[in-house]
Amino acid sequence: MKQIKVSFLLATLLAAFTVKAQDESSAKNKSYFKAGVKYLSDNVYLGRKDSATISYITPTIGYYNKSGFYATAGASYQPNNGANRIDLVTVEAGYDFSIKDKFYGGFYAGKYFYSGDSYAVNAEVNTGIGAYGSYNLGSVSLNGGAGLSLSSQTDLIAEAGISKSFTDKNDKIEFVPEIKFNAGSQNYFNEFFTTGRVKNVGKGKGKRNGSGGGGTTTTTESVLQASQFKILDYELSAPFTYKTNKVEFKFTPTYAIPVNAATIQTSNGLVKEGISNHFYAEFEFYYKF
Repeated sequence: MKQIKVSFLLATLLAAFTVKAQDESSAKNKSYFKAGVKYLSDNVYLGRKDSATISYITPTIGYYNKSGFYATAGASYQPNNGANRIDLVTVEAGYDFSIKDKFYGGFYAGKYFYSGDSYAVNAEVNTGIGAYGSYNLGSVSLNGGAGLSLSSQTDLIAEAGISKSFTDKNDKIEFVPEIKFNAGSQNYFNEFFTTGRVKNVGKGKGKRNGSGGGGTTTTTESVLQASQFKILDYELSAPFTYKTNKVEFKFTPTYAIPVNAATIQTSNGLVKEGISNHFYAEFEFYYKF
């Protein structure tokens, strides 16, 4: 019931933002397509990851309407740990807007199709919907967002942070250091253990550090109090973007500091999730036409 109320509140706020944005947003930009490729060094989700590296090479294509609506699609190829497969296909649509150069926001809905052999910790998430916004105070910007991650159960995910944008005089280069936290429930993490994906670990595809000591997990496990909402990690990032009228390059290094280790029920008793800090990076290249 709480999640239904959150969804209703989210939808009401989005409707209000949309009406206002249609009145105040600029229509000077033209509609365009954008194609590109992304490389993610490791799949880290809310500070959690499999102990085996999951890298993705993702060709993408998107259509961006001058009104703010967009639609994108991508297929993520996993080249490491003997996977050599398309591990994830994603389609997403949303709406971006700005109000008087002070507030930037938007909302999105995405569908995720993971391989049945995927051992990504978020592989049971099949749908995501949410909203995000950023308010420019002049010296810094306040950022936030909230959404629902859907699988056989639903997780409420939220984030908040502060950032500072540095640009050159031609607005071709932008550097945006940011610090933020992510909070939410962990039903997705529980399903990673209970649906059998974690058993892929025993086939040499990865290792879980459920007890903090490493090793292969083959027993049935579950996360206690997975529906509890709590802070999951803090993240430091510093996206660097270079763009022209046609080309865009973006590099985003991120340092994730997970907190509030989960308690996992195993056939051998209760153990604490082994958590550690993670550094990962994403490289993106796009061509607009």
